[in-house]
Amino acid sequence: MSEAPPNPDLVGDLFWGVFKPQFIRLALQIGLFRPLEGGLANADTVAQACHCHPLGIQALLDYFCGLRVLERHDDQYSLTSTAKTFLVPGSKAYVGDMILHYTGQELYESIRQSLRSGMPRWLDENFVQDAWLESYSAWRIPKSLEMWQAAGVRPVAGDSFHILDLACGCAIKSMALAQASPNVSITCFDTPEVLAVARDLADRLHVNSQVIFMPGDLLSAHLGQRLYHGALLGQITDYFTATQNLNIFRRIHAAL
Repeated sequence: MSEAPPNPDLVGDLFWGVFKPQFIRLALQIGLFRPLEGGLANADTVAQACHCHPLGIQALLDYFCGLRVLERHDDQYSLTSTAKTFLVPGSKAYVGDMILHYTGQELYESIRQSLRSGMPRWLDENFVQDAWLESYSAWRIPKSLEMWQAAGVRPVAGDSFHILDLACGCAIKSMALAQASPNVSITCFDTPEVLAVARDLADRLHVNSQVIFMPGDLLSAHLGQRLYHGALLGQITDYFTATQNLNIFRRIHAAL
């Protein structure tokens, strides 16, 4: 059988995508978005605030206009609602720290150590900012309803259905079901900082009366006995050992 010729495009696809995350990293490091917080500004004004040269700043501003993160009006630039919400330091849903973490070397050094040792490592991820980003993802509402349907969860009108949402993040998956089914109630379990995001989303989805918030440590929390009809576990098990996960699932089983 003849061997296929070498494919340079396949290799290029492995790394060309690095430019976008590295340019947003650069933008956050120099504070590109803060000078636009007050409204329209030209490249000279932004460059002065960032202590950079106007020529390079204009190129970077135009780059983010092309990505629809910023808008250009003649020689003036402004934030889109996306940039205003997620990329300006001090905003409620700011995710810049998470982006810097995901694009920095420290995270991948930790993964390398895990690959060598075979042991899971807590990667110091910014779960709060990740939860903010997810909480504004409108497409997750219909996708979450598809998930519940695929899992066979179809609450019957008039019958209460109580979900235990562990490592819930913003809890958009379970809140989507609560929004669609008023007889669904949720207990959201996570750290206090992450639960603040879930509370905000519950306000926006108008499901506050259907949600209980339970802060705690997943490795040690008592989850109760026979309290819930279903449980949803966030993407957290890969951070724990097999023994820790077995302990978690035993407590979940007892709570159902």
